Amino acid sequence: TGEAISEEDLHLYQAELETQNEELQTAQSKLEESRQRYVDIFDLAPVGYVEINRDGIIQKINLQACELLGVQRQYLQLGKSPLVGLLAGESHPDFFRILQQARARQTHEQVEVLTPTRGPAARILRVFVACGGERNQSGTCLLCLVDVTARRQAEQALADQSERLAGQNQDLRRFNQA
Repeated sequence: TGEAISEEDLHLYQAELETQNEELQTAQSKLEESRQRYVDIFDLAPVGYVEINRDGIIQKINLQACELLGVQRQYLQLGKSPLVGLLAGESHPDFFRILQQARARQTHEQVEVLTPTRGPAARILRVFVACGGERNQSGTCLLCLVDVTARRQAEQALADQSERLAGQNQDLRRFNQA
């Protein structure tokens, strides 16, 4: 009977292990589905997302951020490419200032930067920076990039039109006074 109990115990252990294995496989499958949802949300977002380390090196970047910065993700060396290398030189001081403020204050900051491309392909990006909380221990910052080029162009066109109309009004006043 000692053998029968031992054999019975082995069957029970085997059944228990099989049940645990099935539970682990189910958990692994749910974890993979969750990870894929995160990847889809991150990569397919309508705004650009970038994660940089303490030195400003890109750790993660989504497809929209690549589009806005004019770079293909497969050509970026994640963990080696500095974000400022994708910004126009005249934007560097403002970007570094805001980054420093976000880290020091652990608040959200924002700044507008230019892409290095000139002419009609140039873009003006509003960059929202968050460096607070647990991420601040490692120096990691999250950035959200939004293209505000069309808005800035519309504002400039409106300002130009307003200036023209003011000049025409002044001309009409002079004409009426004459």
